[in-house]
Amino acid sequence: MVVGDNKAAPKWLHAFAGVAAGLVSSAVCYPLDLVKTRLQVQTQPGVGPRPYYRGTWHATKVIVATEGWRGLYQGLTPAMVGAAVAWGAYLYWYNLFKGYLKQPDQTRLTHVQHMIAAGLAGVAGLAVTNPFWVMKTRMSLQMRAAAAASAVPGAAAATTQRPLYDNLWQGLRRVFREEGFAGLYKGFVPGLIGST
Repeated sequence: MVVGDNKAAPKWLHAFAGVAAGLVSSAVCYPLDLVKTRLQVQTQPGVGPRPYYRGTWHATKVIVATEGWRGLYQGLTPAMVGAAVAWGAYLYWYNLFKGYLKQPDQTRLTHVQHMIAAGLAGVAGLAVTNPFWVMKTRMSLQMRAAAAASAVPGAAAATTQRPLYDNLWQGLRRVFREEGFAGLYKGFVPGLIGST
């Protein structure tokens, strides 16, 4: 990235670009992510309190019919915060680590140095954002009681309670209070493998 007269862009500008990209991509693509998550956790037809989806389009139609358009955006806040922080932090740290890895006599980094910088930036980003991904997943799997009852006969009894997570911050506090620090970092190890 170059600004003005061929000077390298400041690290904060890379971070800002990452934040903006994370926010836009989350807002635009989130309904597909929610549908993907719900398809991944379903088991067999008629088992559990949620409807059985036959595919992406069917899931989208059922969610809109039973939960309204807002149903496609359950968990959007943690997804947007997580993506903005993840991309902003990743691009900032990637450029920071590249600076640390570059030797004084080098004009360009080697491919290995780029890979190391990218891996370290991925780990650092995940360390900060994993709690947001935990909340995104949990919130996207919540169904309102009325929606569950209308989607699956007999499901009302299992879902008459208020949702566990009203919003991102309340959810983070609840997970920490009930499950401790480890609850906020569930899935961290597989995430590390995917981020490096």
